[in-house]
Amino acid sequence: MLVTYPLFAQNPSTSEDPNVKKTIFVFNELRSDNTHILDDYYASDVVFHDPVGIIRTIDKMKLYYQNMYNGVENVRFEFSNYAKQGDVYYFSWVMYLKTPKLNDSREFSVTGVSQIHFKDGYVYYHRDYFDLGEMVYERIPVFGWLTKKITLS
Repeated sequence: MLVTYPLFAQNPSTSEDPNVKKTIFVFNELRSDNTHILDDYYASDVVFHDPVGIIRTIDKMKLYYQNMYNGVENVRFEFSNYAKQGDVYYFSWVMYLKTPKLNDSREFSVTGVSQIHFKDGYVYYHRDYFDLGEMVYERIPVFGWLTKKITLS
């Protein structure tokens, strides 16, 4: 028997939900030099999954973000909506990123969705869905030209 549950999109900027507020704060404030803020967000045994791979434990999450955000000039997230079922949240977002490593140091955006599971106020599962090609491959000169050529074919 198939059971379905309705999900209704909500505006995160007007939410009083502490998990929504905490998520918006962490996404927008996290930098390579302040990964300690993750201690109040992720469970120690968190599982994180994105197009790059799977990471287990908060200590490895901190290293991941330290490496990923190293050299980033600016990063910010705009959340358009979220939906939740129990302690499982889905956030749609646009990340704006400026780094000398990609896109000739010009800001660019990537659209994505995060599935985040909370338990006792901490995230124990976090999965990001976004197009890695849009984020990386299209921003590197030779790969970018080739990627755009293939996608336009």
